[in-house]
Amino acid sequence: ITLNASNCKKTLQTVANNIKVHITTEVANKLLSLKIDSATRLARNIFGISAQYISSAQIKSLILGMVELKGVGSSTAKNLAAEVLKVLNKYNINLSQIVSITSDNGANMLKTTNILSFVFDENLGEDDEYCSNDEYLKIIENIEKVPNVLIGNIQVCRCAAHTAQLVALDVTKSSDMLKYLFNCRNMTKFIRKTSNGFREIFELKQLKMPQLDCPTRWGSTYTMLKDLLVAKDELTEIESTENKIEEHNFEVDASLWDFIENYCLVFSPLQKTIKKYQDEQLHYGNFYAQWLKLKICTEKIVNDATHDMTRTIGEKILSSIEKRSKILLNNKFLISCLFLDPRFKHTLTPQQKNDAVNHLKSIWDRINDINSTGQLCSTPNSGSHQSVNHFFDEEDELVNAYLEQGIQTEVSSTFDVYSKIDNLQLPSQRIDADVLTFWKGKQCTDQELYALSNVCFAVPPTQVTIERAFSTLRLVLTDYRNRLSQEVLENILLVKLNPSFLDSAIDNLPLFQDDEDFESLF
Repeated sequence: ITLNASNCKKTLQTVANNIKVHITTEVANKLLSLKIDSATRLARNIFGISAQYISSAQIKSLILGMVELKGVGSSTAKNLAAEVLKVLNKYNINLSQIVSITSDNGANMLKTTNILSFVFDENLGEDDEYCSNDEYLKIIENIEKVPNVLIGNIQVCRCAAHTAQLVALDVTKSSDMLKYLFNCRNMTKFIRKTSNGFREIFELKQLKMPQLDCPTRWGSTYTMLKDLLVAKDELTEIESTENKIEEHNFEVDASLWDFIENYCLVFSPLQKTIKKYQDEQLHYGNFYAQWLKLKICTEKIVNDATHDMTRTIGEKILSSIEKRSKILLNNKFLISCLFLDPRFKHTLTPQQKNDAVNHLKSIWDRINDINSTGQLCSTPNSGSHQSVNHFFDEEDELVNAYLEQGIQTEVSSTFDVYSKIDNLQLPSQRIDADVLTFWKGKQCTDQELYALSNVCFAVPPTQVTIERAFSTLRLVLTDYRNRLSQEVLENILLVKLNPSFLDSAIDNLPLFQDDEDFESLF
């Protein structure tokens, strides 16, 4: 074919359609968890929707759509719900297949749902001078407001990983902390101002220039203070600035450096947790393991502390962790995962266990409705560890078919599954145990609980995969390539973000046919 714009668009459309067909097959008769988020690039607002499930002890994520939101009212909660439903319909996904819908509460998603439109614009996160101290406080005040988005009868939930950043903000918004933090923010602005000469000093000493923090950039306050601390020797002679605009005033003395040093010490476990939640795709079991690690490590720092400031900051963190833990443990998906996790089941209270049991039974009912055939997994004869005789024997195949029929009829009744859930006993496991592999080992000996574990552990506590997907926007939309049509942009993103289907999607493309033959295919 001739390589021109028209043929490229048609080929792109064909590949995108083929990928949609493969995804439709992949998600058929599966219970799914959705993740939604949005990002703005060059004044174009993209709304992303992904589906998550577990296959072969691995968390799998598929990008279902990257939809451009255009026009007045496109960012309302009602329209977002409509966009999600439209995308689901493209893959023949019924709402009855959706277990959960998780959203981020970062700057872009808040902007999309009109919660903080008075604060956020496209440059937030790129121009670090934009977030003034007043705006900083407004963001903290509003950041816990959850957008009221209903899709069908499913309430969109905030990602649990956001809780770690909320702990940091709980400490930040206390008045005794704000005094020091505003000093640090104003000093950072002063350092970053080109006319003050610090850029040259930092370059000469190969130091990282501190970046102004913002509540919606997870862990940014710790990073700002850590960069200031590393550069302390170069900043000891910096003069305090007074009697100017409040945004520019700061006082540098021994107490400020004590605060910065102790803040970085006691916040280090929380920063590590925030980074882990940002960088790794976790299930709720591993999410909770990291949350416990945060609490225990912070307690150790406080107990070993010799400085009052360390204890003051540490106790604020621990108080917030305690408060946030109670909220987390009201999450039915979290306690259901902990109930199925051999590391944590014994830590649940009787009430939590009862709530988890009831939730698991409701999930089983949904699994049962979708899998009406009763076949929840491959039979033992098709297991991955089975040795295979590569010489075909028709008589053996007949016997195998007979035996498999027997196995298929052994699926437990709903009453039996309820009983299994009620009486579940799990062997104790170490914190580094792989719970997905643990349940994979029960794929054919305990099919129903294995199926339950796959649904529960697929519910995402983090937004990692969909946030990574948005980084592709920077590659696709550039200053010199910002006139792509909405359809072309969405097709490019769908193809780039589902690479596992690309080979099969291009297998049957008529790339070597004449243009006339090629045209006839469309």
